[in-house]
Amino acid sequence: MEPAMLDEASRRRLAEMGIDVYLPRASTPAAGASATAVAAVYVLADSCEHELPRALARTLAFAGVAAGIARAQDAELAGASALVVCGPEQARAVGARLDAAQQAAIGWVATGALQHLAGDALAKRALWGELKRLLRQLRAAHLMPGA
Repeated sequence: MEPAMLDEASRRRLAEMGIDVYLPRASTPAAGASATAVAAVYVLADSCEHELPRALARTLAFAGVAAGIARAQDAELAGASALVVCGPEQARAVGARLDAAQQAAIGWVATGALQHLAGDALAKRALWGELKRLLRQLRAAHLMPGA
């Protein structure tokens, strides 16, 4: 029986029988974990008309990551925890935009062009494997639920 579920009469009755009711301590967050840290992953694609970038963003959101679709010119890339870059043009553009320290601090997944990726089952399998690796890195950095 859960002690918090007992009413006052039940507690008195238990006390008369010599049974002490102890309430558990409230859980505290881990010392190293930050309650405000949340992973932000952006999917960068050559073409936003393609379904694959939206599917990648939905998959990352389902995993518990704040995910969105962005372009290499967008200002929010500076605060990203990781980037999923679709296509060599986007990879070059975002590489030119972020400085070396930012590039080293975030997780990266780079794919080929969307046109080639859409019809290549092995490339998609490799992409999903890289996304799993990226999610493990974010979880290890305490930026995801279940960390």
